[in-house]
Amino acid sequence: MLLGPFDDPLKLEPVLDRIEMIALSFPAFADGRAFSQATLLRERLGYRGELRAVGDVLIDPLVLMLRCGFDSFTVENPTAIRRLQEGRLPAVNRHYQPAARQASVEGGYSWRRIAKI
Repeated sequence: MLLGPFDDPLKLEPVLDRIEMIALSFPAFADGRAFSQATLLRERLGYRGELRAVGDVLIDPLVLMLRCGFDSFTVENPTAIRRLQEGRLPAVNRHYQPAARQASVEGGYSWRRIAKI
């Protein structure tokens, strides 16, 4: 299931327990609506399936995407791919907002999948 920036995740609530993976689209670096969609799906709707970020996925917001509840990413940017392969992630050590997944949880982040839809 692919949701674009204008799609309302609340409409999925009646069938959410039957959806294994939802891809949320980042059409441009400056478009952060998928952050809000991910937070809504995880925190308000209790979605437990896979959330995948697709589109203009760059290295800098990856740590924040994880905090919003994303599990996997479609990464096409060569710089982001290289830094992920090298294990060079941006450090965000201080947060002023709550998150769907805490950075301090051991094993809380997984880079097991960097896949394309």
